[in-house]
Amino acid sequence: MRAARVFALITLLVAGLASTSHAQYSNATGTFEGIKIGVAPGLLPDAGVSLPVELRDAGPDVYVGTLTVSGGGGGSFSVSYQGERADGAKLNINATFSSNWVGIKLGGIIIGTDTISPAITGIDVAHLLSANINGVGQLGPLGSKENHRVIAKIGPGGTVDRFRVLPAPGPLR
Repeated sequence: MRAARVFALITLLVAGLASTSHAQYSNATGTFEGIKIGVAPGLLPDAGVSLPVELRDAGPDVYVGTLTVSGGGGGSFSVSYQGERADGAKLNINATFSSNWVGIKLGGIIIGTDTISPAITGIDVAHLLSANINGVGQLGPLGSKENHRVIAKIGPGGTVDRFRVLPAPGPLR
């Protein structure tokens, strides 16, 4: 089953991707520093069951980086995120949303015993047109986690068009 939500793949990431109220979402344009993404399938509304089997044991990982939102004004929105784990492993996401996109929701999430904030806690994935994700993160059952690279192409509405899990590169870039 490859129909997972977008940052649900790496925002394996975040809790609350589906929400009936968009009151706390923002599509403000600009560059926002220090934004965190937490990778943990257990944060997803379905605890990660909708993820491809290869990705269900991802994380826990926390990336800190820059979120850039541009466009709007009647046209599509472009959103990018460039983040890094404490050990230097990278996460890069580029996405395009329709002009009806209501945005991203920021808040706090719990990864392990730590509360991570400001973290992406929701995304209006219903208006996603496409996204590309390229990141290095932990995969595998507890006690035997190893770094791997995940490359994914996400289609309209958050469907996973294709993904690959590869060995992590040398310096985790």
